[in-house]
Amino acid sequence: MLLPRRLCSLVGGFLLLFLCFFYVVDHYDYQFDSHLAVVGPEYPIREAPQDRPWPRSLALTRPLLNDTSWATAHLDNNATAFSEYRKRMPCKKKYWRCNSSVPTDPEPPPEVLQELEAVGGSDPSSSPMLDAPLWTQYADRGYTVIGRNETAARRLPHVLIIGAKKSGTRALLAFLRVHPSIRASGPEVHYFDRFYSRGLSWYRSKLPLSLEGQLTVEKTPAYFTTPGVPARVKMDLPSCRLLLVVRDPVTRALSDYTQSLSKHRARRPFEEMAFVKSSPGLVNSEWGPISGGLYARHLQRWLDHFPRSSIHVVSGENLIKDPAAELCRVQEFLGLRRVITEKHFFFNVTKGFPCLVKREKSGRPHCLGSSKGRSHPEVSRETYNILRDFYRPFNYKFYKMVGQNFRW
Repeated sequence: MLLPRRLCSLVGGFLLLFLCFFYVVDHYDYQFDSHLAVVGPEYPIREAPQDRPWPRSLALTRPLLNDTSWATAHLDNNATAFSEYRKRMPCKKKYWRCNSSVPTDPEPPPEVLQELEAVGGSDPSSSPMLDAPLWTQYADRGYTVIGRNETAARRLPHVLIIGAKKSGTRALLAFLRVHPSIRASGPEVHYFDRFYSRGLSWYRSKLPLSLEGQLTVEKTPAYFTTPGVPARVKMDLPSCRLLLVVRDPVTRALSDYTQSLSKHRARRPFEEMAFVKSSPGLVNSEWGPISGGLYARHLQRWLDHFPRSSIHVVSGENLIKDPAAELCRVQEFLGLRRVITEKHFFFNVTKGFPCLVKREKSGRPHCLGSSKGRSHPEVSRETYNILRDFYRPFNYKFYKMVGQNFRW
């Protein structure tokens, strides 16, 4: 009986030392990595060390839920102040390949959807969980923190994704949501083209909660092609930054028509709609899928109200082939630190689209919906060549306007 008691005492002593060791290591990592605090009813705010005060740019802020992680680090987005604490990585083109070890389940995590529905809807910004104490998890740049005297508010957009339709705007918005300094609206709001008469109060109510220093982003691709919208945006959001996603206008037209088929809005063949009836070979430039690809014509309306420096053009083709490089340029344009990198993506071979590696505990990826990657209707080579010849002069003019050759 004496030996087992001594053995138990010895084992208990080793376990106690083991637990103390991990406690010390965890405390050291907390002190070294973040110098920030978990704030809640149970935990007071830890003051900054006297010999190493926090810089102004690292003001503590309150975490907000988003679609990608339940809680991520939200720091004051001051590019000038951050310049001495970080090194900007050049936006070099890095082609990446699929990691076969990464799961390719295209469905979002069911437990996340169930939890969102349980608290009252799929919009995290309207969730009562915002008022509850939030536990933290490691993020790329530190701990999630709650700030002093910080309040969330619904702010008018700092960034608009104005189009073009069926060019990758939805993918761009999904990728931008990964950034902790981005707060994005849900469905397309259509304020400046359909519901402008409802006023800014209505518009603000459709936007997510955000903190001072975060950028609110709204996406409505119809803004790009709707006359009158640039003047309205300039009047209500004079300092807004604009993101324009473009792709080959011929494939964009086919994708636009395919979407119309899926919604049962198009019943005639593509080739019948794309050409004027009485003049075979004459392109119907007034038809929506065709006119949507006349980028130079639509961009000119925006340049009449906004300087070229306020508009950033994103290649829809590169957004699929090399999303990390395109997102690097977008982050630079918006004045954000580079958080979204190659490690956030993997390629879904089945759909032919990049997917986001999820940050939730489930570790499941987030891929775009089933509507992405649909097969386009087959058109004759003659039709394809006629459309390319039709768009060519408009494309060249667009290249000159934006200073970039997309080689369509």
